[in-house]
Amino acid sequence: MTKEEKYIYDFFKNNQEDLLELANTEAGKHLLGADRKETVAGIAPNGYAIFLGKWKGKLHFVSRYNTWNRVAADFMPALFKLRVANKHKKVDSFYKGFLHYSDLLPDSKHFAPIATGAMAAFLAAISVSTPAGVFVPPLGFFLGVDTFTANGGGHGRVYNNSSSTYSTVRNATTGTVDSGSTRPSNSFDNPNYFIGHAHAPFNLDTTIPAGAVIKDTANTFIRATGDGAAVSNADTDSVSVVESSQASNTSLASGDYNDLGTTKLAADLGIGSWSVSGNNDRDLNASGVALIQAAIGGYVKFGWRTAKDISATQPGGRNYVGMVNNTNVLSVDWEVPDNAELYGSRRIHPIAFYGGFKPAAY
Repeated sequence: MTKEEKYIYDFFKNNQEDLLELANTEAGKHLLGADRKETVAGIAPNGYAIFLGKWKGKLHFVSRYNTWNRVAADFMPALFKLRVANKHKKVDSFYKGFLHYSDLLPDSKHFAPIATGAMAAFLAAISVSTPAGVFVPPLGFFLGVDTFTANGGGHGRVYNNSSSTYSTVRNATTGTVDSGSTRPSNSFDNPNYFIGHAHAPFNLDTTIPAGAVIKDTANTFIRATGDGAAVSNADTDSVSVVESSQASNTSLASGDYNDLGTTKLAADLGIGSWSVSGNNDRDLNASGVALIQAAIGGYVKFGWRTAKDISATQPGGRNYVGMVNNTNVLSVDWEVPDNAELYGSRRIHPIAFYGGFKPAAY
């Protein structure tokens, strides 16, 4: 973990109470994309957990993950600005202050404007009191310049494009990394063959504790959002969800072109049924659930490729779909037993847990 990543994760760990308070407000749920009736039980830089309830001696949750620190990007800058504001004038309403500094509330004279100089001075004060070697966020970190992808970056596309034979392109061991575009494809555009593989790694070590059991339900799925561009389906192809064995969790390399598996982790989605601008959800099958179960405490890595790429079927035309980069979402239904074996003699409270830290007992 880099110093920057540790700063982000420590921020969420140390501010979990405030973050959960905000996450369970209407504004917080709006930012997360959670339903207004849902109870947010845990919040992390790259996702959050919802408490579904308790039955048959089990506590049931659903965790939703992004491939990057999207939640940190939404919550950290506003909380940081609140801290700076409190240095100058006490903010009377924590929630309204959050709304204001999240740009969800029109400018108000009740909230101190956060000038760049004030933020720089605050960061300088942090820097002075911070031990050597510890990450101090740059100014852009809280001005929206930083994209909070420190825990992401491993998503995107690796493709091979050549006028060689199809088998040469299909069996190549390296390709070109393109993190700015994600387009699973198996195409022929005379004279070139083009195969593209999409990668989507998710860090599970944030809201699912060790000992959890992943459930094979409709709440366990992977999502990709169409990028608005028209699809091509010359050969009536489909899109498949498979496992990625990319070497790095946070970056792609040319060798990752050859790192997608062939076992399908969900039912194929025909290119003709692909939502060009909407969400494309695929319920994970038993193999997909098993992949997540084995990855608890670390990363689970998915990939998208076309079905005819998997079967090595030579294309006669262009076949591809487009995904908005950074939009892959993983939803995981899981449960833990409410008993002494897992959490000790005290019952657990389903609110306020984070990462490898057990739920707070009461």
